[in-house]
Amino acid sequence: MSPLFSVSSQAWQAYARRHQCEYKLWKADEVDTLLQLEAPDWLITLYKDVRYHVQRVHIIRFFILHKYGGLYADLDVFPNLEKFPLVSLGLCKMLAMPTKPKFCELEWEIKVVVATAGNHMLRGILKDLSKAMATERTNPCWITKACPFVYHTTGPKQVGRTVESRGYEPHVTVFSMNRPERHLHRYLSLDATGRTSSGISRIKPYDVWSAFSMSYNTGESRDPPPLAPPHAQLPPFPQKKSRRRITAKSPAGDLD
Repeated sequence: MSPLFSVSSQAWQAYARRHQCEYKLWKADEVDTLLQLEAPDWLITLYKDVRYHVQRVHIIRFFILHKYGGLYADLDVFPNLEKFPLVSLGLCKMLAMPTKPKFCELEWEIKVVVATAGNHMLRGILKDLSKAMATERTNPCWITKACPFVYHTTGPKQVGRTVESRGYEPHVTVFSMNRPERHLHRYLSLDATGRTSSGISRIKPYDVWSAFSMSYNTGESRDPPPLAPPHAQLPPFPQKKSRRRITAKSPAGDLD
């Protein structure tokens, strides 16, 4: 791990210990196993056919949460909220770029996602990621523009469109996040309980602290590797609670 990822992992492990949660650092072979054993064919195809490795990371966070529920965090972010509530769907928002006409606008982000297992909103997000990839992967304007392509196909721009167009927005819990800071880990320290403190005063009010880490903006992130054989040991899936249907049919819990 890079120093940034290592400090982030330590901070989230400490968060999990404080709140009696299980911390899981997902490895590539475990992710590939989960997809091949549990995902529908259309989602496996989407995962295999992306242009950049980070797009697989975007996709898998929503599928992991659909199967297990809980909190997903990238390794370039740090918790500043004492306890994130387990809600149907929670996403981050941050201020738009200063170059935009209205800097006060907030943009959706997916660096930290909270969700319950089997959530129909996660299914809608994954379906729309698949549609966006099918539409935009042959668009010539994205050939030399890695960052916009990622953002508008599997990244936060597309997720934000889904949240708003499908009417999910009123049901989403929003966590505040700063605009990413360069070399953030150099200004952080962990106390005895693993809580993170920062020497950067401007990020202190936010629920999530984000560092600047854009690996997909380099040529090294192209051509994701083939899927690993599905042999990794996966955590046990949570037991589904039985429930009685009264009048209305609830949304299906699978992705098919």
